[in-house]
Amino acid sequence: MSLDIILFSLFLGLNLILGFLAGRRVKNLREYAIGTKAFSTGTVTSTIVATWISGGFMFYTLQNIYTSGLQFIIVAIAGSLCLLLMGQVLAVRMGEFLNNVSIAEAMGDLYGKAVQVITAISGVIKSIGQLAVQFKVIAKMLTLLLGFEGPWVTVAAAGIVIFYSAFGGIRSVTITDIFQFITFSIFIPILALVIWNNLKNPNQVAAILETSPLFSWKAIIGWNTKTLSMLGLLIYFALPTISPPVFQRIAISKNIEQVRDSFTYAAGIRLLIVLGVAWVAILLLADPSVEDPKNLVNHIIAHYAYPGLKGFIAVGIVALAMSTADSNLNAAAILVTNDIIKPFNSSWKESMVIIRLASIGLGVSALLLALSMQNILDLLLFSASFYVPVIDVPFLLAIFGFRSKTRSVIIGMAAGFVTVILWSIFFKNSDSLIPAMLANLIFFMSSHYILKEKGGWVGIKVKEPLLLVRQKRRDAWNNFIKTLKKPEIYLYLKKHLPAQEIVYTLVGIYIIGATYTSFFTVPPSVVVTHKVLYNFISHSTLIATAMFITYPAWPPTFKAKWFIAFAWPIGVAYLFFVVGGILVMMSGFHQVQVMIFMLNLIIATLLLPWLLVAISCVSSILIAHMVYSNHGGEIFLEGPVASLQFKIFYTVLLFSGSLIAIIRFRQSKKFLQEKHTHLLSTHQEVSQELVKALNYEERFIKSLDIEGVEELKQTVALGKELGQYLQNLNNSALPKDLQEILSNFKQRVALTDEYLATLAHRATAYLRLEVTSVRLESLLNEVLEVLKLENIVSMPRLTIENISKANEIECDSHKLKKLLLNAVFYAQAHVHSNEKNILLGIEDTTLGYSMNSVQGYIKKVPALRFVITTESQLPAHEDLYLNSMDQTTLEIPSDKNSLRIISNQRTLQAHYGYMAIQITDDSVTQVYVVPQQIRGVRPKEMDIPELEPDAEIQGSDENYPGAKEQEQSFLKALKVDSENDLKMVHKAIRLIKKYHGPVKRKSGEPFYLHPIAVATIILDYTDDIDTIIGALLHDIVEDTALTLPQIELMFNTNVKQIVDGVTHLDSREKTVYKLKLAAHENIRQLLEIEDKRVLYVKLADRMHNMRTIQFHSSLAKRKGIAEETLQFFVPVAHYLGLQQAADELKARSFEVLNQEE
Repeated sequence: MSLDIILFSLFLGLNLILGFLAGRRVKNLREYAIGTKAFSTGTVTSTIVATWISGGFMFYTLQNIYTSGLQFIIVAIAGSLCLLLMGQVLAVRMGEFLNNVSIAEAMGDLYGKAVQVITAISGVIKSIGQLAVQFKVIAKMLTLLLGFEGPWVTVAAAGIVIFYSAFGGIRSVTITDIFQFITFSIFIPILALVIWNNLKNPNQVAAILETSPLFSWKAIIGWNTKTLSMLGLLIYFALPTISPPVFQRIAISKNIEQVRDSFTYAAGIRLLIVLGVAWVAILLLADPSVEDPKNLVNHIIAHYAYPGLKGFIAVGIVALAMSTADSNLNAAAILVTNDIIKPFNSSWKESMVIIRLASIGLGVSALLLALSMQNILDLLLFSASFYVPVIDVPFLLAIFGFRSKTRSVIIGMAAGFVTVILWSIFFKNSDSLIPAMLANLIFFMSSHYILKEKGGWVGIKVKEPLLLVRQKRRDAWNNFIKTLKKPEIYLYLKKHLPAQEIVYTLVGIYIIGATYTSFFTVPPSVVVTHKVLYNFISHSTLIATAMFITYPAWPPTFKAKWFIAFAWPIGVAYLFFVVGGILVMMSGFHQVQVMIFMLNLIIATLLLPWLLVAISCVSSILIAHMVYSNHGGEIFLEGPVASLQFKIFYTVLLFSGSLIAIIRFRQSKKFLQEKHTHLLSTHQEVSQELVKALNYEERFIKSLDIEGVEELKQTVALGKELGQYLQNLNNSALPKDLQEILSNFKQRVALTDEYLATLAHRATAYLRLEVTSVRLESLLNEVLEVLKLENIVSMPRLTIENISKANEIECDSHKLKKLLLNAVFYAQAHVHSNEKNILLGIEDTTLGYSMNSVQGYIKKVPALRFVITTESQLPAHEDLYLNSMDQTTLEIPSDKNSLRIISNQRTLQAHYGYMAIQITDDSVTQVYVVPQQIRGVRPKEMDIPELEPDAEIQGSDENYPGAKEQEQSFLKALKVDSENDLKMVHKAIRLIKKYHGPVKRKSGEPFYLHPIAVATIILDYTDDIDTIIGALLHDIVEDTALTLPQIELMFNTNVKQIVDGVTHLDSREKTVYKLKLAAHENIRQLLEIEDKRVLYVKLADRMHNMRTIQFHSSLAKRKGIAEETLQFFVPVAHYLGLQQAADELKARSFEVLNQEE
């Protein structure tokens, strides 16, 4: 038995064994058709390429490139364009068909049982025709290469395909496709190498490429018959077609992303294969012994094949045929059982025996067809004519979102089929596929609109993959523009510096060895001719390598990152590529020097990122060539470059370099995955500790007794119990003194309860914000970047749908980004999968706030609605979302996932937003509404450091010149009726000194002197002690951490009401958060005030502000204050009967209004 027969027998045997082993444990029709959707992207890619490239590919591609040259290379490349279009354009629109087992089933879901059966029959005819063609190719190759004659050889090879395909279904097909893909991928470069080694004059290849009209662009560009013919073929090859086997490759994929990636990778691989075959054809053009261009494969066998190689050629070409044959046989069997037998027999139960018998029957039918027909091309076109013009048009339209009814679809199919028949009768010398497809399209669309069928361009049903692709393209473009605007070259270079300093030393040592070894390859005559250049290279190399070698010993001052960040890549580029390139040219491309240069390239890929290596290598070689040419250097070749030994060594070096790069990539990927696992573990630990910390915080509040909080809480509980008891008693029976005491006690208990609630809110729910304006687009890009960093292994499939007109949002960008990330991770965890798409929608809306100080009024502000949902569409939009700020302490989280929601609740409350979550069994929808301008509702005083629960409060400067005198003057003018009132005044002064702290007015004096001045003015209006204390405290709630419940608890209800009325904020019970009022809202609030004491304080406050208005730097602002004073406060003074105050305010206002810049 010859070596060729042994190789071929081993190949067939391995296919049989692999197919048998892979096909075990197939239980039902679905597994037989598409498996369990557990195939890797590499597997799906391999089976696409193996199915797409048929057995006849080698024959017609070689022949047409040999006879048509560049023209057919372009046409052949269009097939790769077809795969690319399917991956990037069609795949992302096919989400709704991913669960179908066949294209006929998909058409049946769209247009009913009749269309399903028509599609199945057309698909079976096409698949049998393809199967017969592949069997024919197998028979032809075995006869040419191995000398086997007779039908039994075809029967044997076909029998193996039929057996493993019928037995194991798609699993057997995919595994054998991988084996066959690897086989013919190795076969093509080996064949090219064999032909190259047998050429008598390899230089003839370059001459053919330069002089042959077959490779002239001038012959292609221009309106002539060849160009038009090429364009027709190019459109034909590039036009996407969804054949039954191709649809199965889509159906076996896990998700649309895998479909897209697989077809895209397959397009690139097919392009490489086409270029490989084109290179073989070009090599054959350099062989003058070729006699018949139609029998190039025969010529290869006769002139280049030797024992062993013949068998390998047979294996390579038969692998192409078998990979296409098994795919078509499997697809045809599914069509027969699932789409022909099953629809006509409602009581039919799935039986693996029937499925396998159908597969065997179809295989035998195709084998008989192959043995009976002689013309392969006629067979191929005949089978394709029953499918492409009939099925492709309505299905491609459905993919793009056009739907109609069964009647219109059948009319279009009939038109396509009739066109095929008529065209074959009247136009025998031209192909009918394109005209038939046009006929189908015209009749289908016309009948749809003439018959007024429902449907039309309704759009695709599963939009998420398409939106995701568009978003990625948009993000990539935005990142590209951002990089152009802000390159950040230094940060990029700094990030890719070696982690250990010893690397610099080792690279320096290597460069000295490699460079000075290279000098021995330069001929002495060249050294003499280029002595200046030679000396410069040697000296500069010595200096640069010395710097690298001694880098670890450099003083810290000279180790500045900015210097080494640029010196490192520039040094590598110069020493590896500029010097290396010049030495390669000076040595006449000496073999040793070329190998050193290749080694430089490999080492550079280990030291620098690939993009930087590519740019450095190309630019450095150009610089090296320019420098060498400018010094009068001439490029020459030293020795037989085409020697077999050199080529073998060169190939091994390239292979080893590629292997090193792959290993490095895998190591980097493994390191990142391990690092990610570690970070996830650390994150879980931190989350658990945070849960505990929040519990501790709550426990601390509950157990705190430093300030008697626990006792106070007990008092509150007892007071409430007493209140309930008193309601059942007849109070009139009690002494009046006791009634008054009980009433006061009840009031104090209520105040204490409110104060404790505010204290608890401040300790557990308050959040300080770092407010900035951020571009919405930048915020979303940062979210995507963090998702990539935090979920390397299982990044959520996030689609962003931004329909907001807003460009910026004023917020705490860090906390809002964290909110969005928490929401995405919560959604992903809820659905327990990263396969389900998560939709992030951003829309414009309105937030509303009810105001305690103005009854019946709702403050409305522009807002953004962020929706994070696992549904395919955003929920209905509301015109107004009402915010509820009266929330107290937060719920204590029980696990990491609920912690995310509690964290978001805290962030939303701090942003004065709205939050809602809707959860079902298989979906979750989160709605977060945030004001576009946070400072429009949250005053900046809410973010002072003193509001932090553990903040230290710094007192005021009491030693300021004149401060004590002002205080004493106020106290001296004060007239009180009791010692208790005086104590209350001193308490108020201590509070303003403590809480206003080191803050100064624009005049430079301590801020606490302002309320003292206001209280002094009040003495001219009234001697009411509550009003005086209210004047002292009028800014303390607005500007500090003190709250209204605390004021009421420490003083009384009257003082609290006065302070509340004066404050420019809307305070809430049981929360530290306060709502900022606009100028018109503040005026409206004052207009509704009936308490004259509030107006006294407001008037006195304005009086002191007008007396110190000169310290405002802006004249425009001073005039605005003056106009407001005239329009509002002067009438208030008249209303209160304070004529002198009205006159002073009027005079001071006019004085300001008459000022000029």
